[in-house]
Amino acid sequence: MYEKTWELHPMAIDVKYKGKGYGKILINELEKIAQGKGIIGIIVGSDDEAMKTSLSDKEINGENIFEEI
Repeated sequence: MYEKTWELHPMAIDVKYKGKGYGKILINELEKIAQGKGIIGIIVGSDDEAMKTSLSDKEINGENIFEEI
């Protein structure tokens, strides 16, 4: 799968830069670089196989998702 596909892990922009288009700029640049390298797809990853995110040990369900995030 990864021969022609990249995986983008969660990306965060500091709140003081929110709404200024920086996230869009980063994604657009990522797409340009990917196309230049022959990548045909980018998927967004949300897994945490190494247990290193702030939600690693949390049980997320429909009732508590906003509390945990």
